[in-house]
Amino acid sequence: YNLLFFASGGGKFNYQGTKRWLEDHLDHTDSSLLQENVAFILCLDTVGSGNSLHLHVSKPPKEGTLQHAFLNELEMVISNQFPEVKFSMVHKKINLAEDTLAWEHERFAIRRLPSFTISHLEGHRSGHRNSVLDLRWKVDTDILARNTRILAEALTRVIYNLTDKGAPADLQIFTQQMQVQKEQLDALMQWLTSQPRAAQLVDKENTVISTLEYYMSRYLKDVKLYHVKADKRYGYNLILW
Repeated sequence: YNLLFFASGGGKFNYQGTKRWLEDHLDHTDSSLLQENVAFILCLDTVGSGNSLHLHVSKPPKEGTLQHAFLNELEMVISNQFPEVKFSMVHKKINLAEDTLAWEHERFAIRRLPSFTISHLEGHRSGHRNSVLDLRWKVDTDILARNTRILAEALTRVIYNLTDKGAPADLQIFTQQMQVQKEQLDALMQWLTSQPRAAQLVDKENTVISTLEYYMSRYLKDVKLYHVKADKRYGYNLILW
């Protein structure tokens, strides 16, 4: 498997960045490798506080799929290694009659791409998601690091099929040199929350975009910066992936 990390703009505007990226990659090509080869898409939303994690789905994953395997691994990692965390799967059908979608994974699900969103919030109407006051104190670095590790452990078990190979449920993979670096997470959060990131303020020369591009290039291969013009009501969106 290959991992693709996708950071999109315009999330506050009904996920306009994700919408345009999908349109360009699914509607303007004869055959889409994206639609044919994606195992699943995991969207992250508010994972920096609280002692609960909820996997939001538009359609419960079928047994035998990689989506279902990830759900099982996530439950196992949490129950065996992080028992203080409350975990659940929340099923909510997509309501196309609403002006805005509830979660980002719905953008992908509409295009028949298997997807879900992980969040510490149990419902999409929480005021924590709608506030423009994106402040540093709202993110607990210890919890963000813990949740990062939970997701990394579960994804690794799926990618390498560790459970079927007999790996114990309490096997800890990301330890010692591979452990999540809290100091680096804290520094990144301090920097991000000190920068204006509203979609209408982010142009091609914005330091947030150039810095994220540099940062991702240190750890990933083939990093691309993708510019789109959004709906005229919203102005510009920038996408980095």
